[in-house]
Amino acid sequence: MNEATGEIVTAVVTTNDVSDDQVFCDLLDGVEGEITQVSADGAYDLYKCYEKARQLGAKATISPRKNAVIGQHGNCKSRPQTTR
Repeated sequence: MNEATGEIVTAVVTTNDVSDDQVFCDLLDGVEGEITQVSADGAYDLYKCYEKARQLGAKATISPRKNAVIGQHGNCKSRPQTTR
């Protein structure tokens, strides 16, 4: 959704055997133009979703999952873990 206009800019319809994170890249790839921020619920709290947002230069504001754990402390100088 375009926050400024309220317009839906992309959508994906799936069956119940497809998880939200499986279509995350398809959703972002369906957006024409620049993406500055990606907001999502905990279903998207996976490294691959954060990485896709980063590749597009977008800020990711994704709620943590109910059972979330910190994969790496924010003050660490090494690259984030990608084992999820």
